[in-house]
Amino acid sequence: MFENTIKEEHIINFDSSERVKIYIANFDFEVGKLPLFQYFKNIFIEIPQRDNIKITLSNEDDEIVYINNDRDENLYNNFINKEYENDELIHIKIEINKSIQNNTFSIYSYDKFVQDITQLQLNSIIEAFSVLYKDSPEYIIFEVFSDIIPFKTKTMFFSPKGYENCITNFNRIKRLEECRLYSDFKLFSKYTLLPDDFYIENNFENNPFTSIFSKIRTIFSFLFISYSSTVDNSNIKGNINGQGFKEDYIYDLNSIQENSIAFDIYNWTYTDGNIIDKKILLNNILSVSNKSDIINSLDESILNSIKFNYNLYLKKNMYEYLDMKNKVANFITEIVSKMGEYEMILLEKFKSNIFAIFIFLFTIILNNVVSNKSITNIFTREITILLEFTLASSLIYLIICVIELNHKLKRVFESYYKLKYNYNNIFTENELEKIFENDKIIKETKKKINKAEVIYTIMWVLFLIVSFFVIEKISLSPTIIKL
Repeated sequence: MFENTIKEEHIINFDSSERVKIYIANFDFEVGKLPLFQYFKNIFIEIPQRDNIKITLSNEDDEIVYINNDRDENLYNNFINKEYENDELIHIKIEINKSIQNNTFSIYSYDKFVQDITQLQLNSIIEAFSVLYKDSPEYIIFEVFSDIIPFKTKTMFFSPKGYENCITNFNRIKRLEECRLYSDFKLFSKYTLLPDDFYIENNFENNPFTSIFSKIRTIFSFLFISYSSTVDNSNIKGNINGQGFKEDYIYDLNSIQENSIAFDIYNWTYTDGNIIDKKILLNNILSVSNKSDIINSLDESILNSIKFNYNLYLKKNMYEYLDMKNKVANFITEIVSKMGEYEMILLEKFKSNIFAIFIFLFTIILNNVVSNKSITNIFTREITILLEFTLASSLIYLIICVIELNHKLKRVFESYYKLKYNYNNIFTENELEKIFENDKIIKETKKKINKAEVIYTIMWVLFLIVSFFVIEKISLSPTIIKL
């Protein structure tokens, strides 16, 4: 692929190297066998725009010329058309500085890239991938310009150029934030890596990255399940803090052995459920195991014990949750019932007020009958003023009733929302909204009461207005004007 483009048949002394961020190839041509400039154009065509290529030509007199793009043909021709000895060599150096763009990163010589990575100390490998993920925090596609068997982790894809099956459903940004919030990893800002980054999902035999990725996956799993942790150039340190037991575990980075259970525990901890509760519980269980080598002691029995105890914890919490939920439901029912009673208060007081006015009127009529006075002469000016004063008193009474009703409703609503607020530390926001049904019942009841309040107030005011005009109509001496 890419190196095949470089290796023209007359090339000699070819040598290449590829570190994480740079690819370098050195080779020679005899003067009489130098290629046409089209050779360099073909190389430029291979290089994606995200990378920067520089080609340097030098002769035995240490004269140097730089070819930076496919427009430097005249520069090249002038250099090679000088007078040279037939056996003189022209040295060519290709240097490509690589960068990430659109989550894609180039590998020009996969074998040399692997060789460089595998020769590094583990802390250097961790630092190298940390730098890459800072430039591409979601995922990385390693576009390889040579033949390889494609493979991937949850967030890395190693595939030949043009390979399109690079899809992940793993939300790396979300998991990073969860690890930042729920783990006390002291150097999180420096090493922005996850165990998932090194979990190979489709592997193949003799994959050179298998061992390295497994070790890094184990290291970061341990860092994130520990109560607190840190890492330096040569060691990692994790603290297990359980009930009545606190222990620091220190490991030499290069002595770490793969332990897939460490990743299983990490993955269980940060997938679904309450992460804080899970971390507290697993630290308690790990502290009980009281092993001198916590990483290598992690096995299926410990993982099963963690899951079993967490299920017991959930069942206990579920009973408490249901009991609390029932109490909340009963309280809401009481509040709604009480608000339903308030709905009828204004109507009852309206009815009582009408009844009192008619009793008063009946008393006046009865008093006149007993006094042998004519009924037609009842509504004198004094009686008219007295009746209209009664209507005015009824209006004042209506205002007081409305104020009292609104005050009682306000106290009920405050009680309701105070109850909801008090459960903020017990239930999640979604659980609260589900239990309180998004305040649907209280809102509908409030709307219903407000509607009834408006209707009964209008009825009351209309009654007073009609009564006033009737009194004025039948009065012998109306207070305003004879209608």
